[in-house]
Amino acid sequence: MGNFKVLITDWGNTLCSTSVNYENIAESAAGIFTKNGVPMSATDYARISNEVRLELRKELAGDIKRHSLGIHEKRIATKLGKELTAEAAAAIDRQIFDAYLQYCHPRGGAKHFLEEIRKGGLKVILVSNSNLFKLSNEIRKIGFDKYLDDVICSEACGHEKSEGTPYRLAMEKAFKKKWASKASEFLVIGDREEEDGAARKLGIKVVILNSALPSEAEFDKILGELLSV
Repeated sequence: MGNFKVLITDWGNTLCSTSVNYENIAESAAGIFTKNGVPMSATDYARISNEVRLELRKELAGDIKRHSLGIHEKRIATKLGKELTAEAAAAIDRQIFDAYLQYCHPRGGAKHFLEEIRKGGLKVILVSNSNLFKLSNEIRKIGFDKYLDDVICSEACGHEKSEGTPYRLAMEKAFKKKWASKASEFLVIGDREEEDGAARKLGIKVVILNSALPSEAEFDKILGELLSV
């Protein structure tokens, strides 16, 4: 596929759809919290969970702690006047994630896209702002592990994508394994300029997916560009 030898791809909203049935998730999450001594309704969960998500994104921007298991759940409980241990909060997080996992599915066209990428001889490295527990389970759930040559997540490497470090690590791994020898042989795809765009500082070409377009069209466009290089 032209000069490209390695594809570095984002996960959520790029290969994996995170658009789930939030009403069902809210019902499940509220029930899990209630069983663990933090009673709430689905409406409570939906409202407070969103508040906490925005707070943590602002307070811990660029900090991998915001991906820690249970940090979100512990803050939710605190807002309702309850205190959870880190262990209890992490356990609730895992239970809610199990409920979410049933709705996790590939974005339209992602499977075909990866198949064509592999046929073209490119290596694929997944780089994600996530924790290893959730990421590995999502990958296995939708059967994409067979398309990935390596995985780098923020929790494991200690840096978020916006810093650029995960992309540098991906390049170093590829160089060490002789998958590529220069930055121009890498292509990054993702859905957020403020995160995935950081790879440009390393001289890597970046394609930001347009969420307003059908994902199949976006993937076909990228394949067309790769084949024409």
